[in-house]
Amino acid sequence: MSLPNFPIPNLDTTLQEAGRVLGLILPLEEFHRYQSALRRQEAELQEIHARFTARATGRENWGTEEFKNCLLSIRDPIPTSTALPVLLQPSAVQGTPQLEGGPQLARAAALLWAAAKIHSDPRLLEGDAALEQTQRSELFSACREPGETRDQIKIYPDSLHAALLYQGSAFPLQLLSQAGDPLPLPQIHSQLLGARTCCPGGRGGSLRTLESAVLALALEDCPSLDPRDPAAALTSIRLGSPETRGMRHYDKVLNLVVFSDGSAGLLFEHSAVDGMVAGLLAQAVWSLSEEELRKQPPPPETTAPLPLVQPLEFSLEAPPSPRAAPPSTRTSCFEYRPASDVLPVLRGSRGLLDAWITFSLQLGLKRAFSEEEEGSGAFLMVTPTHVRHFKHGRCNPTYSLSRGSLDLLGALLSKEEEEEGEEEETRLLSLFSRALAEHRSLIKATKKGRGVGPHLAALRHSLGEGSELKGFLDRFGRPSVYLTGQDLVGGVDSAVGNVYAQDQLAVTYLGKEDKVCLAMSGKGSFAHKLGGIQGGFRGAMDVVVKLALKYALASQRGALEARLGAQGSERGDGERLGGQASVDPRETPDNAGGDVLKHKIS
Repeated sequence: MSLPNFPIPNLDTTLQEAGRVLGLILPLEEFHRYQSALRRQEAELQEIHARFTARATGRENWGTEEFKNCLLSIRDPIPTSTALPVLLQPSAVQGTPQLEGGPQLARAAALLWAAAKIHSDPRLLEGDAALEQTQRSELFSACREPGETRDQIKIYPDSLHAALLYQGSAFPLQLLSQAGDPLPLPQIHSQLLGARTCCPGGRGGSLRTLESAVLALALEDCPSLDPRDPAAALTSIRLGSPETRGMRHYDKVLNLVVFSDGSAGLLFEHSAVDGMVAGLLAQAVWSLSEEELRKQPPPPETTAPLPLVQPLEFSLEAPPSPRAAPPSTRTSCFEYRPASDVLPVLRGSRGLLDAWITFSLQLGLKRAFSEEEEGSGAFLMVTPTHVRHFKHGRCNPTYSLSRGSLDLLGALLSKEEEEEGEEEETRLLSLFSRALAEHRSLIKATKKGRGVGPHLAALRHSLGEGSELKGFLDRFGRPSVYLTGQDLVGGVDSAVGNVYAQDQLAVTYLGKEDKVCLAMSGKGSFAHKLGGIQGGFRGAMDVVVKLALKYALASQRGALEARLGAQGSERGDGERLGGQASVDPRETPDNAGGDVLKHKIS
């Protein structure tokens, strides 16, 4: 089945959404300045959009092209900009005597074999789903190669080997046969044994051998720190352990990291893949490696000579640890465990678990930051939403703050503890219902290709540096908060997204059968207040889950409309039953500056 091209956006639609978002996050006076700037540059925007349309017409996915070029042009260090760390679950067969060399080499060999298996049969990743395969094609044998103004992702389709990074040396390990099939796990394991016992010194090989590897494997001579501290483990996966000469090949799209206790993680280059594909690979690698480890027979009483594995000819000295100086980014993780029956109930209503976490984070931020720190509006929050049903589709931003969610937060913040009567409960449930419908509607619009983030990027990049309008639109290029996640994730303990702006928070959630695992990474004011944000977030989850549970039970019993009565309820498509959706009072006909400048909520 052929996928459609990514659509060309409509300027009115883009400006309407930009106005909706800015109307929620800006103080009233500043919002009026935005409107004035928009009126003054209306003709210029029309010309920019016309040139953009001519340039984008006929391209399969102009949005992905420009987003990828932007990532590949970032001059910040990869470890703290586009590196995505994932912490895998411990092996269930770890510690059994199937293979020599302890849990580290057994786990490394199994994970290498699983990666090779997926490389040889990509359908193991997501079957024959009608989704783009561009990201999948750039997972293996891919390397980010530097350029003067923009890097590029180069693919080495004939590669058959992995690159082992160990104690300051790099070793090539054969991973695939000449036919492209994965070598048997014992054969991969014996190469690892041979490399680990080889005296590092640097003989043979070449830099091209390292660059062209299917993936890089880093063996660490220390555990992954405290297993109860996933934030520290994620930092070790991303940056290497401070006590060892641990290294990462950051230009490789895929790094596998295995610690001395057998704990493991993956490190992805975000320029090539988004979190959704990274998560799919992590789950598949974990599952296949576990199956293969269980099949291994006990080791023989006598062992064959180890293969000679020569290190590459250059010396690889690990750079000074980025943690030698005070870190600019802080990471924190926690788990949330509701009552045993809560998560199954929430999963019975579409998008409800995601909305619960979204509203809880918004409420937690309100509690952690005073009005003076946050401004009289709210933080610009983005939910990356996959559009992989378009050619080369990746993730587009959904600006998930809404008038409904802000009304809900205001009611919860002003609510007194004793206000637990039926009328107040119904009022809060009605507000939650409307906020949920708006959240679903925003996500749905992005999935249909109507997300405005890529178009806003194209517009602001074409405006002059002195443009006041550009100053407002630049906010969309550095949103304050990213929230992303997936429910019912197996094989992964924790993961955290990129923080590339100077003042930014990235939050990732992973839904498990009986809990939600959350990771937060912050820079600037968010790093300074990370502890307070976590406490506020956790407390807000306690509050909002009660409303989410009431909504789910009423909805699943067909009693939601009767429960809300005259206050109205929400259909799943965002239409209001019993009244019109609320409109920001600043969005009046007097504020509209012409057809191109319409920004009212319709």
